[in-house]
Amino acid sequence: MEREIIERLAMDAALGELNEDAAALLDAYLTEHPEMRQWAQQMTAVCTRTQEAISEKTQPKEPPAPIARHLRIHWAAPLRWAAVVAVSFAVGAGVSRQLKPEPVVSRPTVAVATARDAGPRSWQEVLTDSSGGFWQAKAAALWQSKPQRTTRPLPNLWETVKQLQKEHGHEQPY
Repeated sequence: MEREIIERLAMDAALGELNEDAAALLDAYLTEHPEMRQWAQQMTAVCTRTQEAISEKTQPKEPPAPIARHLRIHWAAPLRWAAVVAVSFAVGAGVSRQLKPEPVVSRPTVAVATARDAGPRSWQEVLTDSSGGFWQAKAAALWQSKPQRTTRPLPNLWETVKQLQKEHGHEQPY
């Protein structure tokens, strides 16, 4: 017989899968061929170790210590923190009453008109004035620009969302 067949039969014998007749025939064959007995013994040992490892992993373990010991809440620390918060709140409330500012009495104010240089009268003068500098001319140009109307209609919100999803590669069928 081949080695694979001997090993399979030895494994079945170790697991108790062979009937009495097949087990007796295997024993008789192995006594006649001692070189094949070694293969069968190795496979039987491997099968036995595997069964022991499986049973060790699947056996229920000892029950854990009582749960009440592990779930005990030590109230001292949370109560200390609650006391600290309560005292801090009370002190803060008391101090805020003492430090409350006096109400401010408003006095009437008098506005005096002064004559100032009002600057150029129109933006055209600012644009033509070369002494103002680049940024002054830029600001004047911005103030003078007129809004432009677009000829195409703006897309509605749904089309905008679909376009953004398409651009970002998140297109979803709707």
